[in-house]
Amino acid sequence: KVCRVKAMQAMRPQAQTISNWLLQRLDGREQIDLVADYAGPLPCLVIMAMLGVDHAALADVKRMSDEMALFIGSSRVSAEKYDTAEAATQEMAAFFLKLIADRRAQPQADAISELVHLCDGDDRFSDDELVATCILMLFAGHETTTNHIANGMLSLMRFPGEMQRLRDDPALAAAAVEELLRHDGPSGAQVRLVAEPHQLHGKTLEPGQRVFLMLNAANRDPRAYADPDRLDLQRDGVPHLTFGFGAHICLGFPLARTEGAVAFPALLQHYRRIEPLTDRPEWLNSLVFRGMKALPVAVRRA
Repeated sequence: KVCRVKAMQAMRPQAQTISNWLLQRLDGREQIDLVADYAGPLPCLVIMAMLGVDHAALADVKRMSDEMALFIGSSRVSAEKYDTAEAATQEMAAFFLKLIADRRAQPQADAISELVHLCDGDDRFSDDELVATCILMLFAGHETTTNHIANGMLSLMRFPGEMQRLRDDPALAAAAVEELLRHDGPSGAQVRLVAEPHQLHGKTLEPGQRVFLMLNAANRDPRAYADPDRLDLQRDGVPHLTFGFGAHICLGFPLARTEGAVAFPALLQHYRRIEPLTDRPEWLNSLVFRGMKALPVAVRRA
């Protein structure tokens, strides 16, 4: 129930409220970091609200999640990624165990309360299962959406005509989200283990080998998309693969789409000028996640 499409889409008013609050906090500034000031906190606060986590915990939650991402995202150069991620996971587990105990004693209108009291006869989630589910929902519910919003804004700034088109017509938001997910999606790859030997493009894949499926490469395949490197918010054609496919499709894709449809128009309506302050943003150290550590921009109010 907590993961139903309608439940996620119902978060739109809350996402709009959070977006407006974040933008109001930035008033008076001529430079902002789109990652730290907007794309990062927006989806994190939305999923925290869904779970029932107090917004005051944002800084701690984001720090723990970022440290876990070193391992989950297959960091390439962080020698301490295993120890760092394990410590962060244990800290987050303790954080959720306390929340679970609180909701067991005093239920509220949030996802944790619903999960705690969900049962099938005498069968209920154990504490370990509840903690794992909460961590999964929190981590998966905001890390990639942060990258989606930041990457999308970078794409729009690199195609100012398309950015102005969306600013002039916010009704394009749903279509814009799909094209931005295709053009520079937040998931660079999905990882699979080879089960049976087979040939692929002249290479032999052996059982047990780890394979990275490069989603963003597929989304720029010229056999599927005409002029694939161009951003076209009204593009028609083959659906992108950013959310995966079939049984492995991203569980939270309705929420990601909803947040994107809120985030981009809100930002473009709030500012009449958004320009990058660097031509070479620093990208995350990851083979799996496609996102930036920071995206400094100059802004001017509408």
